[in-house]
Amino acid sequence: MATAAHEEHTAAPAGDAGWAPRAGQERLELAIAYLDLGDAQTARTLLQEVAEGGDLHSQAQARELLARLP
Repeated sequence: MATAAHEEHTAAPAGDAGWAPRAGQERLELAIAYLDLGDAQTARTLLQEVAEGGDLHSQAQARELLARLP
């Protein structure tokens, strides 16, 4: 179940086909926060988004974290 805060941070701006790669680091940090809160499902979703469309550094970090998830 998505929270209002999650929806606020993950919604793409109107008229935007997707989120900008520069947001990769922000989404990565948000995913880590969700992991710290024990919400692995939301964190996994965010990490997958970053792994598919973030900047190269964020993609690598997201893939590393995804590999560590059970």
